[in-house]
Amino acid sequence: MKLTKEQAYALLIEGLKDPETIGYVTHSRYVGDLAGMIAADMGLDCEYATVLGYLHDIGRRIDPGNHMYAGYRYLIEHGYEQYAFICLTHSFLNNDVECICGRLLSPESDGYAEVKAFAEAHENTDYDRIIQTCDLLCLHTGGTTLEARIDDIEARKGTHAKSAYHRKIAARQKTYIEEKIGHSIYEYYPDLKKEEPMKKVLVVVDMQKDFVDGALGSKEAVGIVPAAVQKIEGFDGEIFATFDTHFANYLDTAEGKKLPVPHCIKGTDGWELNGEIKKALALKGYTAVEKNTFGSVELPGLIQKAVGDAPFAIEVIGLCTDICVVSNALILKASFPETPITVDAACCAGVTPEKHEAALETMRSCQIDVQ
Repeated sequence: MKLTKEQAYALLIEGLKDPETIGYVTHSRYVGDLAGMIAADMGLDCEYATVLGYLHDIGRRIDPGNHMYAGYRYLIEHGYEQYAFICLTHSFLNNDVECICGRLLSPESDGYAEVKAFAEAHENTDYDRIIQTCDLLCLHTGGTTLEARIDDIEARKGTHAKSAYHRKIAARQKTYIEEKIGHSIYEYYPDLKKEEPMKKVLVVVDMQKDFVDGALGSKEAVGIVPAAVQKIEGFDGEIFATFDTHFANYLDTAEGKKLPVPHCIKGTDGWELNGEIKKALALKGYTAVEKNTFGSVELPGLIQKAVGDAPFAIEVIGLCTDICVVSNALILKASFPETPITVDAACCAGVTPEKHEAALETMRSCQIDVQ
């Protein structure tokens, strides 16, 4: 069944109250409008491209957690088979389900095998490439830059092993379209503000010798060092490293009476950073934050000073998940409730594996993203 762009938009907002206040609706409208303009300049069917843009996220109305497959099935079941493909292909560049922005599609998700097989077998056309690119150029508030849009998605949904590969393909695809139309895509937005990309902050919690393989060390703590080093080396943004800091009177403190194991005494070898972590941080540059309790109340102010008025996202890694990581993550969440905060579980270790998992669940309950 063929749709006009007006019919497609009516289908998108069917049953919704105040649709213009719903993010995916306004995002889809901007995607469709931009797609139509690009298609016209490429000598393609601008109405068809607009319809695809309006419908690409329709699955969010049905199942936000698996919107691609939900939208695909919905359009097929309602007689719109010729448009259904875009619900799947708009997210996967290069016919690869792992060439996606944000978190990967779970193999356990409904329809995963069907989605993967379709993505790999589908022959992408310029319509696919236009919608894929427009999806990465539009927020719910209007047009933005490719970099800002990807930063926005990754800040909310995290990254994965192929995130850099996705960025590369997305940029290549944008260039392909610009070569076809003979000018920058941004010219469609004469008043487009080149938004400042979202700044990124990495907080490395207490990766000190005493917590890795010293007085309070563990095999789990030793085991995360390579992943933490890789995270630091590949990070592009502001880095803060906290130092658990105690003194000779530790056993007389409230903490010392409940945990009578002297550790991270300033001036001792155990207070120093793990050697591999220290080397990685030294190469990147970082701000050291000393704290003599589990969480640093000073840290939020230091982060705010570093990022200024720019939007930012925070990622937390380190030791121990169930004590200092969770304490700092919750302080940051309370200080920046609207800021995306992520904890990379593979770069954290708890006092025990069970306490590590319990702390991760606590952070999930407090709307901190755990990846």
